[in-house]
Amino acid sequence: HDEVSDSSASVADEKEDEVQNSRIKKLKQKSELLRRKMRKYYKAVLDDIRNLTEEHLPKKQKKNQKVKVSIVVPQSKKAGDMITFSNPHVPGQKLKVKIPGSASPGGKFVVSVPMPEVSRSSNTQN
Repeated sequence: HDEVSDSSASVADEKEDEVQNSRIKKLKQKSELLRRKMRKYYKAVLDDIRNLTEEHLPKKQKKNQKVKVSIVVPQSKKAGDMITFSNPHVPGQKLKVKIPGSASPGGKFVVSVPMPEVSRSSNTQN
């Protein structure tokens, strides 16, 4: 009696193993199919990236864009005086501004200064 139950248990185990192996095989096939698709899309994206030109690049700034800069009024100056300061965005560029009536020595005021022109080189690196 025990041999019959052992035998049927063994057959059941074999069938379960076959089902498991079949599932594993199907999953491996699906995995390989998805891997091929991923490689295809990856190559397509790389080709698209390589074909980008300067025109495709995002534009960070508009022409004549300005940025605000805080200026400290020198102790020796007062409202209405002209002062010269360096444009922090364009090395070597000096700008002049009239100190507004609301500013006092040691105080601060804000001015708008032009952003530097961004020149794009025609060199591309891959």
